[in-house]
Formats: sequence, C-alpha cells, structure tokens
Amino acid sequence: MEEWSKQFWQSIEEIAHETSQFLEAITQQATTSAAEWSEALVEQVEQVEQAIAPELESWLLQLEQMMVPLENRLTPELEAMAEQVNATLEPLLATLFVDLTEWTEQISTPVAQTVDPFLQQHSACVGCRNYHGQVYSGELLVCAIYPYGPDQEKCPDWESAWGAS
Repeated sequence: MEEWSKQFWQSIEEIAHETSQFLEAITQQATTSAAEWSEALVEQVEQVEQAIAPELESWLLQLEQMMVPLENRLTPELEAMAEQVNATLEPLLATLFVDLTEWTEQISTPVAQTVDPFLQQHSACVGCRNYHGQVYSGELLVCAIYPYGPDQEKCPDWESAWGAS
C-alpha cells in the first residue's frame, strides 16, 4: 500500500512540475509576443506620422497663405477702430486724470497745511486752511491774509484745514 501512495505523490509532483514549466513557457511566449506587438505598433505609429506630417504641414502652409489677404484687409480696419477707441477714451482719461489730480490735491491739502508750515518755520500756520506756502520769485507767500506769516504767536485768522470740506 505504500507503493501506491508514493506513486500518487510522485504523480502530483510531476503534474506540478509540468504545470510550472507550461506556465513559464506561456509567460515567455506572452512576453515575446507583447514585445513584438509593441515594436510593430511603434513602427506603425511612425509610418502614420511620416505619412501625415507632410500633409499637415502643407495644410498649415495653405491656411497661412489664405489668412494673408484677410489680415491685409482687416489690419487697416482694426487700426481705424483702435484710433476711434483712442480718440474716444483719450479725452475721458484726460478728464479723469485732471479730476484725480484735483482730488489728490484736495485730499492732501490738510496734510500739506499741517506739515509744510512746520517745515517752513511758521508754527502759527500749522493746520490752517489759509496756508498757501508757495514760493514766488524767491519769496514764500505764507497766506493771502499774512503774506509773510502772522506777527503773533497765534494767528487770529487761523481756521482748521481738517474741517474743510
């Protein structure tokens, strides 16, 4: 009875060994086939690319040549439109710039009337809305009321620049 069990296990080992060899052969064949298929696919892609590339380049060249007359016709019209837009926007932007400049001057006036007199040695004028502080012919005009600055330590006509609207 021992003989029978030995033969059984030997048969199982043989079947396992043959199955393993069969699977290795299939794996090698699949690997070889995949490599061959991949090479063939790459060759076909290259052939298609070589066949199509000149045609595509030709189409693109034709398209560019077709666009030249269109560009030549549209360029003057587009330039005229750009000039019209500039002619329309330029006065608006100039007005906006002037308004912005005036607004900036109005907003900065209290700051200038607070800092400039201090820097000009006119402490009584610091923060006064009447302070002018501009130089004309080499002479500083402090304000219209006191062109050379007030004589007193406190100006009787002082008005706050910050309260101005």
